[in-house]
Amino acid sequence: MPLRFPLFWAPLIVFGYIFIEIAAFIFVGGKIGIVPTLLLVFASSLAGIRLLQTMLQGFSAQIKAAIRHNRLADTAVIRRLIGCLGAVLLIAPGFISSLCGLVMLVPAVRDYLLAYIRRRGSSAYRASFTFRARPAAEDKEERRPRQPGKLIDLEPENYHARDPENSPWRRR
Repeated sequence: MPLRFPLFWAPLIVFGYIFIEIAAFIFVGGKIGIVPTLLLVFASSLAGIRLLQTMLQGFSAQIKAAIRHNRLADTAVIRRLIGCLGAVLLIAPGFISSLCGLVMLVPAVRDYLLAYIRRRGSSAYRASFTFRARPAAEDKEERRPRQPGKLIDLEPENYHARDPENSPWRRR
């Protein structure tokens, strides 16, 4: 049975996080000064932006490859998603969020989070990260009944290609 999170705790957790973030900012500012503290937050945000750009460069190609080969989103895609989340946490101002972002960039932590995601929500993981085409049915009886008005679906015998030059939809 999954553990339910009581909703009344959410504001307390949000305010607690904000309080801890402000306390960390004051503590670091007291130790190294206000200007170095602000520069550190600014540098963390710039590093997060650059890291996010780097992480997102080959991301669409990995997703397209997973779709093309009809397979589960592979481990590299999920690891890259976790890395992107770490980069977003680096962009967010604050020392606690930056620390969490840096921790998420460690490969061992990414592996642990990947295993946790797969273990915790194995059926939800497979349902949401499976890329596959709809299987072609040989008989009409094998197809699922469709809800009326939701989808226009043509049988192969009802579709034929025409010359695009003679199309009534072509602009002249």
